[in-house]
Amino acid sequence: MPVLNIVPGGRTLVMGVINATPDSFWSGSRFPGPEAAAAAARAFVADGADLLDVGGQSTHPRAAPISAADELARVMPALRAVRAAVDCPVSIDTFYAEVADAAVAAGADLVNDVSGLTADPAMAATLARLRVPAILMDRARIPREADAPPAVAANLRAILRHAQAAGIGPERVILDPGFGFGKTSRQNLTLIRDLPVLAALGRPLCYAVSRKGTIGLVLGDLPPEERLEGSLALAVLCAAAGVAIVRAHDVRATVRALRMVAATLGPRPSAGRDEIRIEGIAVEAVHGVLPEERRRPQPFRVDVTLRRDLAAAGRSDDLAQTVNYAEVAAIAAAVLSGPPRNLIESLAEEIADRVMATFPVDAAEVRVHKPQAPVGVPFDDVSVTVRRGR
Repeated sequence: MPVLNIVPGGRTLVMGVINATPDSFWSGSRFPGPEAAAAAARAFVADGADLLDVGGQSTHPRAAPISAADELARVMPALRAVRAAVDCPVSIDTFYAEVADAAVAAGADLVNDVSGLTADPAMAATLARLRVPAILMDRARIPREADAPPAVAANLRAILRHAQAAGIGPERVILDPGFGFGKTSRQNLTLIRDLPVLAALGRPLCYAVSRKGTIGLVLGDLPPEERLEGSLALAVLCAAAGVAIVRAHDVRATVRALRMVAATLGPRPSAGRDEIRIEGIAVEAVHGVLPEERRRPQPFRVDVTLRRDLAAAGRSDDLAQTVNYAEVAAIAAAVLSGPPRNLIESLAEEIADRVMATFPVDAAEVRVHKPQAPVGVPFDDVSVTVRRGR
């Protein structure tokens, strides 16, 4: 089975789109029949595609939904033909558990669920059993006045929690912010401009921006056929920001554009990836739900990880170019010594908020430990981790 090789800080992978559908929003992505799908797969791989995404149901707003049985009849011949034609990772684009199950049995290497586990109640358990990587997308509608990146980050965190509760290891999850789904054009563009907010979730990101409607609106109501240049511009911005996968209809042009990004920028810039860790900040405090937890102090520990570019600090040896560790520890101690809280989640959230407000960091990870929590059985530790980014 081909391996999907996502390397942290490595180059952006290009996912070629093969639609076995008659109603995809752009006619150039339609490959009806297994022979056409196989030919497209061979051409995309020759053009440099790292993986392929085979779908049997269009998800654009005007597309008519089809049943799992109809999707199976449409997509499985194409998938089998693609699998036989190329030796690269192949994704099945579906939100039906039945289709995902059959596709993996036929050789699909990962599942791309654009519903983020919400369309089919059986999908989460199916993915946990299949143990294949999964791209999970946020397609929830964001209020028009909302700041999209924080809202999408919250939705993606909820998807991650759902996946983990179902037994899907976080290491198998790739997150898609749902560019073009439930958002205004301005909100879609902020998902690229403010990409570090989503990168702080700690999982690889997949962006599907190719020939989307936002490009047409920005460039003057252009139809899908005239959105190539806008697609390449967004793909380049995604790659420069460290996105793991870009989904592309125009594989050759996208691969060439991203090769220029890699040649120009070299290794990914360190901003947001250099780390400062302050671990084991210890305070006796009275936090908890039970009355006795509010009367008798117990030990708490805090670990803080901050991400920012440390190149200037390394070159200058100047404290002003980095973070004052004592001040970080003081913030954590002040929160823990403050008014009693029911939840360590609340403590972690406040510490992260204060640290992000105090220091020019790209992201903060705060873990609060409560080793003497009244769990009721022998245990070593209880902790909560929150990750926040700009």
